[in-house]
Amino acid sequence: MPEAKTLLRQELETYARHKPELLARHEGKFVLIIADRILGVFEDRQSASNAGYQQCMDAPFLVHQVLPMDQKVDMPLISVE
Repeated sequence: MPEAKTLLRQELETYARHKPELLARHEGKFVLIIADRILGVFEDRQSASNAGYQQCMDAPFLVHQVLPMDQKVDMPLISVE
């Protein structure tokens, strides 16, 4: 399995590639991404997270709010802008 940092980078790149379409159709909602696939768009973070745990099992996934300006995300071991 690729390193967590590599997977996170891939998921953020997937979000960036699809951002214009996501903004046009789903601004303010939450997108669920695993690796290079968008698995769904949800009304709130909790629904997206629940779907991630159900669909991805033990695999890491990303839940990201669809916003025009990205916010800085701080994690204990990783800082991503």
